[in-house]
Amino acid sequence: GSAGGLFNASNAFLTNNIIAYNNGGNCSAGAGWNVGVNLASDDTCLDFDIGDPKLGPLRDNGGPTATYALAAGSPAVDAGNSDQCPVIDQRGVERPFPCDLGAYELVNATRDTAALLTPDDLVVATAISANDANWYRIDAPQPGSIITATMTSAADYDLFLFAPRIDEES
Repeated sequence: GSAGGLFNASNAFLTNNIIAYNNGGNCSAGAGWNVGVNLASDDTCLDFDIGDPKLGPLRDNGGPTATYALAAGSPAVDAGNSDQCPVIDQRGVERPFPCDLGAYELVNATRDTAALLTPDDLVVATAISANDANWYRIDAPQPGSIITATMTSAADYDLFLFAPRIDEES
């Protein structure tokens, strides 16, 4: 049969990939796959983990090419083989370890994936839509600390500050 995602006519090594939602199936194996950690949305890719990767639509998520963003709760989040993770994702976003599978690293999308900022960090963030949010975490060194943020934008924006969860307080 033929597959709409991958056809392998020779031995291939794949790791930290997502192959999903292809017409005719994701994979057609003409030869052996030497696989690392990968995720497929169907069972046509031998030795791949199978599951719904929870991908957003193909769109401009920043960077030179369009990407499929991972949704919070995707099984691809933090599932990558850290020994094989590129330093940056396809958009140029730095990958933490463990990294996410695929071309898109999910960062700053939820409280749990918020990036830690230090006092000297300069953040330049862009929201793609009105529903987009960028989450950042600032650790206050002691009670009563003062946090100063300067926000500039020609567009309207909202800033929300949250205290730690009760189980995170010391």
